[in-house]
Amino acid sequence: MRYTTEERLFLVKLCIKSEVAGRIRMTWVRHRFLVQYHKPAPSEGAIRNLLKKHNETGSVLNDQKGKSGRPKTVRNQDNIERVRLANIENRETSTRRLSAELDVSRSSIQRILKRDLKLFPYHIQNRQALSPRDKAGRVTFARQFQDQIARFPFFIRRIHFSDESHFQLNGQVNSHNAIYWGNEKPTIVNHVPLHSEKVTVWAAVSFNGVVGPYFFEEEGQTVTVNKERYQQMLQDFFIPEIAPIGNKWLQQDGATAHTANTSMALLREHFGDHLISLKTDFPWPAHSPDLSPLDFWLWGDLKGKVYNPKPRNREELKAAIIREMDNITLETCRNAIMNIIPRLEQVLELEGDHFEHLL
Repeated sequence: MRYTTEERLFLVKLCIKSEVAGRIRMTWVRHRFLVQYHKPAPSEGAIRNLLKKHNETGSVLNDQKGKSGRPKTVRNQDNIERVRLANIENRETSTRRLSAELDVSRSSIQRILKRDLKLFPYHIQNRQALSPRDKAGRVTFARQFQDQIARFPFFIRRIHFSDESHFQLNGQVNSHNAIYWGNEKPTIVNHVPLHSEKVTVWAAVSFNGVVGPYFFEEEGQTVTVNKERYQQMLQDFFIPEIAPIGNKWLQQDGATAHTANTSMALLREHFGDHLISLKTDFPWPAHSPDLSPLDFWLWGDLKGKVYNPKPRNREELKAAIIREMDNITLETCRNAIMNIIPRLEQVLELEGDHFEHLL
């Protein structure tokens, strides 16, 4: 079946729109084409070939036989100006989307942006706004942590850093695709909501390795982490797992389930005053994922691996998380934890402000 240029271009735009975590939802693309044009879409292979052709040549037209001579370059003044104006209108537009909108190959778009317009791709960072109170809390924490290390050099080796994270079945936020083209680094933040089936995972990291994963679920379904479920996890899973370790500490963030009175009573029973948490003499600062190895390393690292290949259901996703956690070495854990020390120095140097964009 023959397809018009309009239909071919529509398919390319659908592919770009449907892409999630590097994968194209081909069933959705073919269904939308059928609804739009009331005729069957090309096969998946034909669509992928069409998309490949567009990415490489910037064209969706059939190859014309008999053409000879050197092809005309698309890096002419007209196209450079078109790219410049499109980038001014929306600096967050991806090169793939610009390619579809301007009908210029993606490689040519990239060459124009870099060589002709002298622009550079910056990844957009997600950062929580910090209040003066937040900054003061971060400074106090950094000083207290450094004091502990000064008095007890092995202090940092005794801490179990803990946290939960959600893993969406349809893939994670792909920050690699959140790119801003400009001649200076942006200060904007990328917000991408994800709505899909998920698993909620808890883990702890220390010099002894990873404890976990622990999945919060009941009857095969993911459940919210409340104080009762958190305490059950501590009693049935975490505390028995680290029982042989002496002089241990636990760090946790300020989630309500973590700092409920009954949760804190249970933790004090097993850790005494060796707690880094709200409602203790060693409070964990609010909005500080840049100081937790699970946030600045573990979760992002896992989410870059468990979706390759993409899990088809929750059980496959859980199996992938278990597999990747099992592959984490002691050396990797220890390097991540020791990375906290220069981060504390940055907190003090910047008086509690964000610093990861400077690392």
